[in-house]
This record gives sequence, structure tokens and C-alpha cells, in this order.
Amino acid sequence: MRKTVLRPSIAVPLMLNIARWYFSRVSGRGGFPLVCGVFLTNRCNCTCSMCSIWRDRKKADLSLETVKTLVDALTPGLCYLSFSGGEPLLVNGVMEMIAYTAQRVPYVHLVSSGLLIDDDRAGALQKAGLTELSLSLDGEREWHTAVRGTPNSFDAVLSAIDSMRRCAPRVEIVVNTVFFPDRPDQAEKAVAITRSLGVKHKIQPVNTHFSFADSVSTPQAVSFSESDAAAVTAAIGRIRRERHVVNTPAYLAAIPDYVAGKLKCPMIRPKCLLPHYFAEVSAYGKLSPCMMATGWEGTVPIDENLRSALRSPGYSFAKHALESCRLCDRSMYVCYWEPMMSFPLSNFLKYSFKK
Repeated sequence: MRKTVLRPSIAVPLMLNIARWYFSRVSGRGGFPLVCGVFLTNRCNCTCSMCSIWRDRKKADLSLETVKTLVDALTPGLCYLSFSGGEPLLVNGVMEMIAYTAQRVPYVHLVSSGLLIDDDRAGALQKAGLTELSLSLDGEREWHTAVRGTPNSFDAVLSAIDSMRRCAPRVEIVVNTVFFPDRPDQAEKAVAITRSLGVKHKIQPVNTHFSFADSVSTPQAVSFSESDAAAVTAAIGRIRRERHVVNTPAYLAAIPDYVAGKLKCPMIRPKCLLPHYFAEVSAYGKLSPCMMATGWEGTVPIDENLRSALRSPGYSFAKHALESCRLCDRSMYVCYWEPMMSFPLSNFLKYSFKK
């Protein structure tokens, strides 16, 4: 990933946007989103045991026009945009969304189960300008299938990796694994598989997901009561030594404390700055400075007034109100922790090289 970030086409606008962000803060105009996560849909072709998004009865997709409005309001300035879901490849016009974004945002990322990726779609993702694709793999075939609730999902991930490597060699591939503390061996199995395939890997411990007013069912509550603390610590220690695992070392080092209920997220003290350079968008078409804190419904509707809404006193108040949020003491979502460990620059220097 760092090699990808060092590409001139990414590194130059990245540094310019970061410089603009600092100038905006110093001049008193406040920050603006450098990072944005977009949930394109809550429809999915998997029924993952830990996920609540697919359980929402109120199905919704973002339209191409909504994505264009969003991107236009956040650029120039936005450095990184991630499309996820649900399964984003189920959404009509997703290739056009990626292409429109890639022309305006240096780093465009997409998260997928891999079930819909064949040679043709892999080629289309590269043609659209996708920078990075994340695929999910939680362990050996039987375990992965049980977690994802979908037959053939294990083989689909391996097939997707093969298609991407042959038909989209310019797109970075990263495999994501949900670490279940009662089965740390499965995360290590997944890491071994990606090592043999020569692709990058990220680990995230299982977390409690969003709740919805009308769900078909409720995901199993996250409980670490049956976890073996020594086994978790040992597994994380071995995973940290794997060179193809791209999590920030300090993130991985915090997982045993999270499992033990002793987590204290250091990046949110004395105050959390994430809302000042981060944004999330729900499939309902609402933007939030942090949906873990505000909920799936979001804060600001995405419409023609979005740019001015993001500069309004009301949105500024919402960001400042979240500075004292401490929810990251009880969760370890990569999409929040890793940006906080990489920005501002003082955090990058403090956490990125810590062993």
C-alpha cells in the first residue's frame, strides 16, 4: 500500500490536499474531509454472521447522480474514497461511479466479497481507474463459509484474486480478515493463504455493527468470554511478524487489550480529530462526520446544497461535539483506527513506525 501511495499520481495530490487542510485549519476555516467511506448499498450476496447491514429491511442504493454530487462537493480536497456496502458490485452504475471518482480523487478503494468478480469485471475495475480492491477471507474453507453464510464464497475469493492479478495487474489487492478471538487459528490460516498467494493482508477484530429500526434478525452479540487471552496474544504476535500484513503495528498490538476489555484508544485523547478530516455516507444518502457516533441515518443529506452544508455552523458544531466521543475505546474498526493512526502527521510519525 505504501508503494501505491508513493506513485506520483497519488503522492503529489495527496501532499497538496494535506497542505490545504492544514492551511484551512490554521486560517480558522476548519478542516474538510480528506477520507470518505461510502456505503453504496445495504443489499448483499452474503449473510455474514457479524454484520447487521444486510439485515436491514429498508433496502437502498446510492445512484450515480448522488455519487457525482458527493464527489463534486468533496473535491478538490478529498484524498481517499472507499466504496463498500453490502456488496457494492450489486449496484447499477458502479463502474461509472468508480470512473467519475477516479478522475477527481487520487486513491479509490472498493470492498467486495469477491463473489461477482470474474475476468471481465476485473478488467472493468482496472479500466474504471480503481486503485485498490479489498476482498474478504476469514480462514479455511469451512470456517470462512460459516462466517460469510454463503456457499462457494471461499473459492470465489481465490478466483477473484486470480482474475484481478491476470486482468487488472495495476489494481492493488488487499485481503481483509475478521479476527474472532475464540478462533485465532483461523486468522492465522488466512494470513498463511495470502502469504502463499503474494497479496497484502489486513486484520480487524470482530466488532458490534450498526443497529437498524427494522431488521430481519440480530447479529450475535460480540462476546469475548470464551477467548483464550494467551492464545490471542500469541496469535497476534505471530501475525505482527508477517511482512505482508499491512495494518499499523500499533493497531495490531492493541487487539489483546480490546479482547480483554482494557482498550484505551490513544488517538482520541485529549480530543478526537477524526470528524475534522473524515466523512461517511450511508446507502440512505446521508453524510456524517462519523457514523459510529451519529448512527447509520447520518447528519447531512447529499443534495445540491452539500458543499455549503459542510461549511455551515451546524455541521461544524456536529464535528466539535464528537471530539469528546469515546466509542473507539469499545471498538476497533480499521476504517476509523487506521486513519487516526496516519493523520494528523504527528500521529503518522508516532504510530506508523512503532513496533
